[in-house]
Amino acid sequence: MYDMIGDIHGCAKELKALLRKMDYAETASGYCHPERKVIFLGDYIDRGPEIVETLKIVRTMVRGDHAIALMGNHEYNFICMHTQTDEGHPYRAHSTKNLQQIQQTLSQLKKAGERIDALVEWMTSLPLAFESPELRCVHACWEGASINFLRSQLGPSFNLTQSFLEASAPNLQSGRKTTEYQVIETVLKGPEIELPNGLSYEDKDGHIRKSARMKWWINPNTAKMPHQTIFSEPFEGNLKLIKEIDSKWDNTMSKKETGTYGPDQPPVFFGHYWLTPPLKIQSANAICLDSSAIRSGVLTAYRFHGEKSLTKDHLVSAAG
Repeated sequence: MYDMIGDIHGCAKELKALLRKMDYAETASGYCHPERKVIFLGDYIDRGPEIVETLKIVRTMVRGDHAIALMGNHEYNFICMHTQTDEGHPYRAHSTKNLQQIQQTLSQLKKAGERIDALVEWMTSLPLAFESPELRCVHACWEGASINFLRSQLGPSFNLTQSFLEASAPNLQSGRKTTEYQVIETVLKGPEIELPNGLSYEDKDGHIRKSARMKWWINPNTAKMPHQTIFSEPFEGNLKLIKEIDSKWDNTMSKKETGTYGPDQPPVFFGHYWLTPPLKIQSANAICLDSSAIRSGVLTAYRFHGEKSLTKDHLVSAAG
């Protein structure tokens, strides 16, 4: 049986508290449980105060076969920032915004004397998804066509190859958008949709955004637009904006963006969406486990027991 844990972002104190709460014992081979195993859903680095310690816990548990660690968009971005072509072009542009995103990670790695190349090598080994007959796990979005493409290119392990990484790299597109690039955008970042009539909001990092993340498992034919099909958390306190979105939303806008995960499919676990605890079950077979640990001080897991319909009773949270 598996325990799925959402985005950690350098919050090692919260991670240790959560593992202890779930009866994982600290051993020389990492935190372990006699009957269970953790699946980490990605985003171990950036933002938080204990990035090196977080990486140590996760890497040790993976090495001891007590956990599976998936790649998040922050790991993918870090890899691309530190991978270059033979001509010296980085896979991800070294823009001010991109460099700011990884600054905490770089500073803490340098202070601890950690090698960046060794970390990049480990991150590159992380699978993009995990599946078994009973469950599925991905960082942001399990979209059928994208997952099928990953299977065809990477096999059932979902492990990146150098050729796939290069084909997906955002700074090497030359104006085109390869299938590899689009698939990475979908599974690690999730689909987004433009807000109507030029509306915008300021995100958690102070950047102005004109698009909203989609609740990709929602069937748009049965949902009330827009709040049942977009994540409104980034602007949930802005009642004026919410009313504007409601009044200007075209119900046909998100038809192609949602409803990709049917109710007959296995439970799927993901992170990425920066939600406010306490978390709720998103649907009978889909749940986001990102409880914004760096902001809320709370990390959340779901303890899976083979059920086909998810239950809030299996959610476990802990504060550092």
